[in-house]
Amino acid sequence: MSRDDARLQQLFGLEGQRAVVIGGSSGIGRAIAELLLAAGARVVLTGRTPAKVGAAVAELQTRNGQPTGVIGMETDITQEAAVVELFERATEALGGVDVMVNSAGIYPVVPFAEVSVELWDQVHAVNTRGAFLCIREAVKKMLAGGGGGAIVHVSSLAAIMTMIHGHAQYGSSKAGANMLVQSVAAEYAQHGIRANAVLPGATLTDTLIGANTRYIAEKMPLVGPSNDPARFPMGRLASADEVAAVCLFLASPAAAYVTGQLIAVDGGLSLS
Repeated sequence: MSRDDARLQQLFGLEGQRAVVIGGSSGIGRAIAELLLAAGARVVLTGRTPAKVGAAVAELQTRNGQPTGVIGMETDITQEAAVVELFERATEALGGVDVMVNSAGIYPVVPFAEVSVELWDQVHAVNTRGAFLCIREAVKKMLAGGGGGAIVHVSSLAAIMTMIHGHAQYGSSKAGANMLVQSVAAEYAQHGIRANAVLPGATLTDTLIGANTRYIAEKMPLVGPSNDPARFPMGRLASADEVAAVCLFLASPAAAYVTGQLIAVDGGLSLS
């Protein structure tokens, strides 16, 4: 290995790091788990659906013909007992937690006047309460391990821009989690724990494709659909890998002096 290669490995490598990826069975979370494994981390990935978790583990269990040691665990992040149990199991399996990435979330697009209390509570249970529970348990494990660690939360550009109809429940849930991340960053910086959020714009995942696209197309503000590539200065939507790469940076030693930040990965959309 050359000196330059060694330096890159020192900055961006995660050899020996122990990572938990919430929502790692599909979409952006799946791409994050894959990059963390490629960087040398040992990874526990989670999801609610056993079949999806199993499929993700099967796809990621080897790299270049070598076993990665990826572990899959099912959980429901809206339930406190389930999240506590998850982090106990992950700590037992990995020996500790150095990195926690939360990419779990739901994205129902519904006109505000039609949002039921049940839907509102469901969205906030996953996107805000779930974030709280996962971040809290990760902080506990990092402190128990002597301090130090990286928390990365996958938020959304909808948390800072009212750019689309039908997103009141979603944007508010992500905005609450953003403040949670920044509060944790301020409170635990002295313990070497960093917390940051990544704010993707429209990203080509099953979640976006499965949203109520007909409503989006018909009811957008005059500025145009947020998932229309023509609206983005870069002229296209993001790939899951492009969002995952920023998460990898924030989890790595290269971001050792970065905490409390909300980083947009949006092809320049927020510039407008």
